Amino acid sequence: MQTITGLDDMDRLADFFRHISNSTEIGEAIKVFIKIMRTNSFSESIIIIKKVTGQSPIVQVIQRVNIVTKRTDSLTVLESLLDVTKTTKIQDANTILKELVPKHPSMNILDILQQIRIKSGHDDIIDFFKQLCKYTGTKTIQQAWVVITRVTKITDILDLFTNLRKFTKVDFIQFITTVIRITRTTTFQEAIEKINKVTNASHIVEALEIIYNIIHVDVIAFFTKIFSYSKTIEFEEIITIIKKYTKTTCE
Repeated sequence: MQTITGLDDMDRLADFFRHISNSTEIGEAIKVFIKIMRTNSFSESIIIIKKVTGQSPIVQVIQRVNIVTKRTDSLTVLESLLDVTKTTKIQDANTILKELVPKHPSMNILDILQQIRIKSGHDDIIDFFKQLCKYTGTKTIQQAWVVITRVTKITDILDLFTNLRKFTKVDFIQFITTVIRITRTTTFQEAIEKINKVTNASHIVEALEIIYNIIHVDVIAFFTKIFSYSKTIEFEEIITIIKKYTKTTCE
């Protein structure tokens, strides 16, 4: 038992499972764990979680989940991953998450979650995924990512964050909500398509670069400030004005 769990007695194991599951019943907590793993036993579940996380024993797995997600309800986090991917096995959720980072094939599920949390700037990783679905009008992470790759032309989510950081320091969800607001659209894809059209860019990174090379400040902070002064101004007007100003000052 100690080899599998990292704990040397059943009382400590019981306390541990109550803590990570917010349950007073160890039996219920273990049932939830087995359900998430879609196995027939606790020992089979341990094998699965070790395979997808690269961690062992179970205590180390849970501790790493807590560190990565900055939460203490580890089983809820794992269950939520099944929900946002609409899968029934953690192995399938792992496969989907790996598709977000094709340039980093050696990353395990916890590495991926940690890097997305850090580089996106959004501390709640589950909320991050839910917001992606909300603002792309989709129901799963994989559907949301198809939309995002189509409109950004970037296939690795970590690359996307890195590219956007050149032009703004806001977290990715704030970036999404801001571009939707300033373009007066309802989805991320509509916002990006409008920005690309107005700036005559082929993709969002090019559009941001065009704008940044004119204003030389954080792009999202700039538009947030402008729209705080005027609630009626249109995105197209701002682009026209700053382009005209730049042309005038350069002549």
